[in-house]
Amino acid sequence: MDALSYEVSKLFPLRSGDQIVERVSNLIGAAVATNLWLVLLGADRVQLQRLVKVALQPVRGEEMQRGLEKLVRTLESISGGISSVVAVLERPGGEVFTVADVEWARALSSACQGQALELAGVLVSHSVGVRWLAEDDYVHDSTPKS
Repeated sequence: MDALSYEVSKLFPLRSGDQIVERVSNLIGAAVATNLWLVLLGADRVQLQRLVKVALQPVRGEEMQRGLEKLVRTLESISGGISSVVAVLERPGGEVFTVADVEWARALSSACQGQALELAGVLVSHSVGVRWLAEDDYVHDSTPKS
């Protein structure tokens, strides 16, 4: 699929993981830097016009958790019909999920729990493309051993 204009993308809600992967592949594609991208979705999972890019700092643990919780609270406070978010970790490297990928996804999922903002999907943009990070891979303690 070619890159969609915002007007056309509104006609194609993101209701499945495959649709989300395809949209993220078109919007972000393969990684060239380290960033967190947020694809904001409104009612019926229609993509909103803004795509949020956050430059990531090399933080982990409690500092990462606090930062993600603050980010989720900020998104919830913005008017504009945001009901869910697709999070994309852009990082150069291979397609195999790293310990840091899983920790990041787990912290983001935790930050969204108990909030009005639904986490619609977590993806990793790596040097070759985009890969869906399934909830089972980060919610349970299945962190890859390094």
